Amino acid sequence: MKYYIAPLDEDMQEEVSSPYVYGGTAYEFCVEYGSNPGCTDELVIKDTVGREVPITIEAITSLVAVLTDIKQTSNALENLTALEANVLNPKLTVA
Repeated sequence: MKYYIAPLDEDMQEEVSSPYVYGGTAYEFCVEYGSNPGCTDELVIKDTVGREVPITIEAITSLVAVLTDIKQTSNALENLTALEANVLNPKLTVA
């Protein structure tokens, strides 16, 4: 089984030499399960430049927890940046 994630917009498609294409859409990543060398004991995350990261099935729960934490941290930083832009007056000097 193959899952394709992170659709590429037209600008990115020109920069990526070998995108994963499925259903007429180009993708940056492929998650493969069952048809890779590890069969059903692992999944493999692949990118368009040929890098592969095998993940054992047992490690998926930990990986999801880490990725969720990273996403929450990223969202918090984006919210902080937006708050800073909306709250701070650029005409004032804060020391």
